[in-house]
Amino acid sequence: MMVEKSYYPITILPTHYRCKAQSLMGYFYLLLIVCISAVSAERYIVFRYDDFYADLPQARADNPIRQQIWQAEQQMDVLFKTYNMPYVVGVIPRANIHDQQPDSSVLEHVHASLHDDPEKVEFLKQGIQDGRIEIAQHGYTHTNHSDADSPPSEFVGRKHQHQLEGILAGRKILCETLDLKTIDAFIPPCNTWDNNTAVAMKQAGFNTLSADFYTYHSQSESLTHIPETIEPVHLGELLNENIPDGAVIVVMVHPHTFVQVEGHYSDFFGVDQFGDLLERISKREDLTVVSFQQLQQRVSLDSGRFKPVHRIIKARYQWGTILPHRKSMKPPFGGYYLEPQAYKKLDNLWISLTAAVITLAFAAGSILCWKLKRDCIVMMIAVLLMLCIIVKMNIVQAKGYHVSIQLMILLSSCVGIIISYSVKRIQPVLLNKTKSPSK
Repeated sequence: MMVEKSYYPITILPTHYRCKAQSLMGYFYLLLIVCISAVSAERYIVFRYDDFYADLPQARADNPIRQQIWQAEQQMDVLFKTYNMPYVVGVIPRANIHDQQPDSSVLEHVHASLHDDPEKVEFLKQGIQDGRIEIAQHGYTHTNHSDADSPPSEFVGRKHQHQLEGILAGRKILCETLDLKTIDAFIPPCNTWDNNTAVAMKQAGFNTLSADFYTYHSQSESLTHIPETIEPVHLGELLNENIPDGAVIVVMVHPHTFVQVEGHYSDFFGVDQFGDLLERISKREDLTVVSFQQLQQRVSLDSGRFKPVHRIIKARYQWGTILPHRKSMKPPFGGYYLEPQAYKKLDNLWISLTAAVITLAFAAGSILCWKLKRDCIVMMIAVLLMLCIIVKMNIVQAKGYHVSIQLMILLSSCVGIIISYSVKRIQPVLLNKTKSPSK
């Protein structure tokens, strides 16, 4: 009598047990769907507007670009007011503006403190009073002190005392001009900072640092990290996707988001498009727009959350694409900031899949070689493959991965060889048992 072969594990059971097993599986999947539906974590969005600075009275009147920027800033504020959404304004306390003076062909450096522009001061005060604007200090003068060969930065590489003096002076200007008792958040220009910046921030009274994912220094251990994750030009695309529960999206906005400025054409988005974006967000119940302070009341954002995420993202950004992501969006995990547990799950998933593939590959290769009676060849290939993979993983580990990946590869390879060896030994026994006695 021919027995039909089946590759489904449940068909091994007798018929009456099989029905019960199928029913239990059905209930299990139903319960799983209900549990998933019942759990719904919020997703938060913070809009961070950088490079808000004062103009000298005559400077804005003589410069069409600055007029457009100021008009765009007012229009942006109206949009946030319309949709009842807060946002963070990164204010440069004493901006080093490039002012083309009348009747002069020389481009001069002119500093304008916030109190030099009463119109913008009143604008900020009104937003603060309405609870719509949270002030963050965006450097001191936003002057680039880096060498020509280094990325632009106001702070990186400068002595601690120089940094502290600038940060304190900027804090004093903002607090006195805007009648603020304190300012909690600091945004380093160009998202660049070092250990001296972190120490100076803490000494000046700042608790929150908003830069990027790719920089972390040991002295920022006690700070709250709220890194920017995406720009408006990519946010619309992100909203079309399934954003994970608990995600934090920090949208970095600049004047050149709304006004076309030389060197920043790719970042241009436009006020009208920005308004459409806010309208889309306002219609979604799963998205909540908050400020930095409101976010910290809802989510834990200390360095314990940031460090593992920073390590993983920096390693994958440098090493290449391990999990799929758009190259135009940053960080590599699609424009949002998850909890470390979520990244750990993604890591564990990748490690498990890799282990399974390596195990099956070694098992299949070993069986093939043993079928060809080449036991020594399979062992040599296995050793060479393991050595190559370990060397490659050493590079990855240097870029931030954990040493356990090497152990995973070794164990997977050994398990694959053991499986293939077991198949080789057990196969004849199984074949003998399955043979029907000849009549």
